[in-house]
Amino acid sequence: KVSVVKKEDRETVFLPGTGDTFISAKALTQGIPAGRITVSLIEQDSGGEMKLERHEGEEALVMLNGEVVATVGSVEYTVRNGDCLHYSGRLDRTIRFTGSGKNKALWVKVLPGAIRW
Repeated sequence: KVSVVKKEDRETVFLPGTGDTFISAKALTQGIPAGRITVSLIEQDSGGEMKLERHEGEEALVMLNGEVVATVGSVEYTVRNGDCLHYSGRLDRTIRFTGSGKNKALWVKVLPGAIRW
C-alpha cells in the first residue's frame, strides 16, 4: 500500500515518441498492487516528441523547466515553467519539447478505477 522510490533507485522508462523513437524518463513511482497512478520525470532536449496512446483516465504534465507545445485533440497549448496541463486520456495527444537546453517535466498518468486502501 506504500511505495517509496529513492532518487538513486529511479528506473529509466521509455515513453512513446513519434515514429520508432522513444523519450527517456525516470520512474518516480514503482506502483502498488492495483495502483492507478504513474509519475515520471522527463528531461528532454528540444525537438523530442511524445505521441501518446489513448486510454481511459487522465494525464497531467507539469513543466519544471523549459517549454512544450502540446496538441490535445485539435487544440495547441504552449506550456512553460510552472504551468500544468491536465487532460483526458481519451483525446489524441502529442507533446513536443521546444524549450532551449534541457526541458524538465513531471508526467502523471492516472487510470480509472476505485482506490482500495
